[in-house]
Amino acid sequence: MTPPRNKQNGSLTTVSRSLLRVTNEEWTNPAEHFERLRGHALELLLAAASLASTSGSGQWQCKRALLLFDCFLRVLDAPPISSASDFFTVRFRTLQTLFYGALGSKRFINFANASRVAMAYNFYKVLKRLKTPVLFANHKPKGVGQIPEDLVQAFDKIEFNDAQVYKLRPYLLTSKSGTEYNVLLNDMVPILGELFTNAFLDGLKTIARSKAKDAALRDFGTTFAKFVSHKAANHQPISPKLLADPSYVQILLVDFMEYHFMKMTRRKTAVQEATIGSLQKLWSRYRIYWNSLATQKIVASPMNAFPSGNPKLLSDNSIGHRKVNTDTDGNTTITTEKLITAVPLHITDEEATKLIFEQLKSDFIRVQAWLRDHLNSFFDDYETGHKLASEVLELPTDDEIEQATRSNSKKDGLPLAIKYFKEAHGGYTDTSRLSTPVYPDLAARTRVSKEHLSRYLGIPSRQEAMAFMAFLASQDGRFSESAIATAKLLDSNGNRINAVETDAGLILTVLKERDAGDGWHDVILKGKTSALVKRWIHVTTPLRNYMINNGVRGWQNLIIYTGRPLGSPAHFTRTSNINSTFRNFALKAESRLGKLASQVTIPRIRSTRGVLVFLESMNLTKMAKELGNTNETSLRNYLPDSLWEYFTTRWIRIFQNLLIVEATRDTHYMQKALHFSTAAEMDEFLKNHAVIPLIPTNRELSDASTDADSKRKADELMVAASPGIFATLLSISEASRQVVEQGIRLSPQAIYWSEFAQRLRAHIESDAFHDHSIKQMMCAASANVNSANFIEVVRD
Repeated sequence: MTPPRNKQNGSLTTVSRSLLRVTNEEWTNPAEHFERLRGHALELLLAAASLASTSGSGQWQCKRALLLFDCFLRVLDAPPISSASDFFTVRFRTLQTLFYGALGSKRFINFANASRVAMAYNFYKVLKRLKTPVLFANHKPKGVGQIPEDLVQAFDKIEFNDAQVYKLRPYLLTSKSGTEYNVLLNDMVPILGELFTNAFLDGLKTIARSKAKDAALRDFGTTFAKFVSHKAANHQPISPKLLADPSYVQILLVDFMEYHFMKMTRRKTAVQEATIGSLQKLWSRYRIYWNSLATQKIVASPMNAFPSGNPKLLSDNSIGHRKVNTDTDGNTTITTEKLITAVPLHITDEEATKLIFEQLKSDFIRVQAWLRDHLNSFFDDYETGHKLASEVLELPTDDEIEQATRSNSKKDGLPLAIKYFKEAHGGYTDTSRLSTPVYPDLAARTRVSKEHLSRYLGIPSRQEAMAFMAFLASQDGRFSESAIATAKLLDSNGNRINAVETDAGLILTVLKERDAGDGWHDVILKGKTSALVKRWIHVTTPLRNYMINNGVRGWQNLIIYTGRPLGSPAHFTRTSNINSTFRNFALKAESRLGKLASQVTIPRIRSTRGVLVFLESMNLTKMAKELGNTNETSLRNYLPDSLWEYFTTRWIRIFQNLLIVEATRDTHYMQKALHFSTAAEMDEFLKNHAVIPLIPTNRELSDASTDADSKRKADELMVAASPGIFATLLSISEASRQVVEQGIRLSPQAIYWSEFAQRLRAHIESDAFHDHSIKQMMCAASANVNSANFIEVVRD
C-alpha cells in the first residue's frame, strides 16, 4: 500500500464524533456522508449493515462503524473502495488490520474501551454479511475483551495525511475541571479559513477555561459557524476583514439574531411555550461571548450596541425550570420545575404561604426519609450478611461450595457464598469475568442470587450510589450532583485526602464548578450524616481494593458501585447521565413518594434544601452559602414568580414600619407615623415582626451541617425593582425637598417615603451593590422625576 503524502506524526489525533451523528432522514442519501467508500462497494456494505442486526439500533451501530472506517481511509489518504472486487484483495485485508488497531488507539478516536470493541465487532459483522467474497484479516473481533496491543502499535506507526486530519479533527473546549467537549466549527473553515477558525476556537477556549462545561458556549460557536455557512450559501459570504469592521458587525449581528431565533422553525420536535424565552436567554449569553471575543480582538464590537432581542421574555413564565402541564380537560397550568414540589405560578398570596411554608417542607422531609430508609436497609443487609458469614466456621472445598450454592441444594448456600467471597476475594470480585465455585460459568442461573449476595456483601448498586448522593444533597446544598459524584476519597498514591475526621466533625471537600470563587467547599458533617458517610466508606472498601489491584479507573472516587450485582465496578463522571436513572429509581418508590416520584431529582433536592435554609433564617447570605452561590443569584433563581412576589411584597409590608422608626427616630412624628398609641405597642410589633420571621412552624432542618451563627434573624430587605416604583419614590423625595425649602411641614408618610427613597438610592448607587441592570434602572428613573404630581400629597 502506498504511504500517504503530506505526512506527520503529530500529537493526539481524534476523529470528531459529530461525523458519526447521521439521522434516519440523512441516511436516505448515504453517499453524501462517505468519501472513500463509493459506488457498488458502498451499496453492498450498507445492505450488509441492514442484515447484520435485526434491531434498528443495531443496524445504526453497524452504519456508524462504516462511517468510522471511511474516516480511517481518509486519515490514511487511502484510494477509494468502489467495487466488489476491492474486498477480496491483500490491500483490503491490510486495511482491516490497521482499522482494528486504529479503534484501539487514542490517536484516532477517544472512545471508551467497550465502545472501541463494539465498533470493531460491528464492522466485522458487516463484512461477514457481504454478498461477495471477502479476504478477512487474521484478527477476528469479538463483542468483549480488548483490541490486541500489537494491532494498536502497528497503527500508531502509520503517518497521517495532515489535510485530512485537519478536516476530521474535533474542535475541543476544556472546562476548568479538565472536561473536554466539542464545538462544531467545521462549517466555518471553507468560508473564513483555517487561520480565523483557529483564532475563533482559541477565543472560545479562553472563555471556557474558567467555567464549568458550558453548553451555551458550545451552542454559540456551533450556531455562528452554521450562520456563516448559511450566509455563504445565500451569496453573502463573510470574511475576517468584514468581521473587523464595527459598522458591518452591527448589521451582521441583527441577521445573526434572526438566524438564532429562527431555530424555532428548524426544530424537528414540537415548539413548546418555553422555547422563545429560552432562545432569548441563550441570546443574552451570546452577547457576553461576543464581547469577550471582541476584547480578544478576534472580532469587532458592534458600532452602537449588541442587539438585545426582547429582554422582557426573560421575566415571562416561559423559561428555565418551567413546564406547561395539561390536564384531561385540556386546561393548562405552568409550574416551576426547580424544586421537588411542583409549584403553580398563578397561585394566590395565601396559597403561596401555605405551599412554601408547609407543603415544600413536608415534601422535603418525605423525600429525605425515603433516601435515609433506603440506605439504612442496604447497610442493615450488610450487617446481616456479616452475621450469616460468621455462622460458617470453616470453608469446605471448592467442589463442596459449588454443590451447596446451587439453587436446588438442600442446604442454604447463601451464608457459605458470603463466607467464600469474604475470605477468598476480600469481599468482592467481578463475577462477570472471573469463574468462582459459586458461579463457575459466571452466570447466576441455578445458583444463589447475585443480587442478594451483593447486598449481603455490602457492594452498592447504582441505586445505592444515587441514594447516597441525593441524601448528601439533602443535608447540605453545596453537595451538587456533579460535585459529590466526582469527589475524591484518595489521592493518586492511595492516601486518604477526604472525609477526614477533625475536632469540628467529618470534613468532606467537594468542587462545585459554577461557584463564584475557586469552587472548593469544605463541608463539616456531624451526627448521623457523618456516621452514614463512614459506613459508606467502610462497605465499599472491598470494591475499592479490587479496583486498585486491577487498575480499574475511578478507584479514587468516594462514589463507586457496580452496574450489575457482583459485576464490573463503575463510577460517575461530571458528564454522567444521572437524571433519567434517578427518575426510574424514584418511580419504583411511587407507592411511598406519590406524585413526588415523577418530580424528584438530585438537583431539585439541593434547590429545595437551599430555599428551606432561607425560610429558616430569612437570610440570603446563608442561603447563598448553603448552595455555594452568590447572594445576587440565590433566591430569585430558585423561586417561581408568584413566590418571589410574595416575599418581596410581604417584606415591604413588614419593613415599612421598621423604616418609619429609622426615618422618624427622635422626632415628634414617630408615634403618629406608626399609628401606635403606646411605646408598648411599638415594642410588641418589633418583637413579632423584626426578631422572628413570619414562619408558621419552627421545625429545624437536619443537623447535617452547622453554622456558628445559627440564630434566626431578619437582616435582608427585599424591594421589588421597577422603573415606575423608582421614579415615584424619587419624585416624592424631590417634592418633599421643595416643600421643606418653602417652610411647609411634611406629612409623616412623606417623611417616611422620602427617607426610604434616599436610603434606597444611596444603597443602589454604592459600590457595595453590584447589579448593574438595577443601577441603570435607578439612573433612568432619575431622568423621569416629576415632583409636581406630589407637591400637594406630601404636605401635612
